[in-house]
Amino acid sequence: MSEVQPRVRDADDAPACTRAPDYLELKDVTKRYGGTVPAVNGVSLSITKGEFITLLGPSGSGKTSTLMMIAGFEEPTSGEITLGGRSLLGIAPHRRNLGMVFQNYALFPHMSAADNVAFPLRMRGVARDEIARRTDAALASVGLQAFARRHPREMSGGQQQRIALARALVFEPDVLLLDEPLGALDKSLREQMQLELKRLHQRLGITTIFVTHDQGEAMTMSDRIAVFNRGRIEQVGTPLEIYHRPATRFVAGFIGDSNIFDLAIGEGGATAVSEMLGSFRIAPSGLAAGTRVRLMVRPETFTIAANARPGEANLLEIAVEGSVHYGDSLLVLGRAGDIEIRVRLPNVQASGIEPGRTLRVSWQPEHAWLLPPEIEKSPAFD
Repeated sequence: MSEVQPRVRDADDAPACTRAPDYLELKDVTKRYGGTVPAVNGVSLSITKGEFITLLGPSGSGKTSTLMMIAGFEEPTSGEITLGGRSLLGIAPHRRNLGMVFQNYALFPHMSAADNVAFPLRMRGVARDEIARRTDAALASVGLQAFARRHPREMSGGQQQRIALARALVFEPDVLLLDEPLGALDKSLREQMQLELKRLHQRLGITTIFVTHDQGEAMTMSDRIAVFNRGRIEQVGTPLEIYHRPATRFVAGFIGDSNIFDLAIGEGGATAVSEMLGSFRIAPSGLAAGTRVRLMVRPETFTIAANARPGEANLLEIAVEGSVHYGDSLLVLGRAGDIEIRVRLPNVQASGIEPGRTLRVSWQPEHAWLLPPEIEKSPAFD
């Protein structure tokens, strides 16, 4: 059960942005490891300079394989990867000038923090004085100058993560690659590091590619998110676009909680009909009557409708089966007919909601999202 909710304003209020020229490009990249099903299948993605983009998806979706091909640890079976107009294919990882942070940090246990950070500079033959200056600056950028002489075993997980980050930044890479670097941290420290990474990115302006399966991390940190599923990219967009306007059924279900109703467009296009739940008003769709669609209603979109009248909003009666408290809100679990429903209410509205009670809720048509009908043709659903 996901707790993902955007901590930003409504999608319609988001400012329009003009994308800068592409900097890192993947064109129809495919990777096969010997099996009949490719791990990465025709992925194309354009990333602008200075952007923070997250590759998000479940285990086995192709996101880490894509990152490894960008880093040079894997070569594509087919396709092209370019950086600043230069092909990266056939170039060894250490010659790509890309910084990499792994989930396990990969620090040298016998080296101090300063020596770990300085290691990439020594391998590049940088002068001793310059190594000292840049190492000190890198440690300062992650707030760990006082830990320069400590070894990894003497530091917490969060401190080790920051040392690994400083080591990846010290040689001024063109792109920073982060492979689930927060996965080993506890929840509180992980949230703290999310904010620190975002602040560091804003200060340095380095192009950053972040791999995770954690929707909260992606929503909190990213300029854009590329959602992976079965080796393909299902959608690329801002966190607001991904959350409020998912392009496919998979994205709608993977990013946060959602209620999805199978409906048919009614006469005139202003309503949609469920055989089990009845007729609902929808935002204008332009679709022909009878077209099969799916309507997504986020749990937090519902409000208690004790006094709502038909015609003012869409109404739904739910048989409450259980609830989950999150401190500031209550997630109500119930059913309308045979359909599972999730409703998230602020605590001030949640008193007296218990299993066995019938809860009447409503939502405004403009606050729901009609999934595109071409979803049924998506390769991810073959």
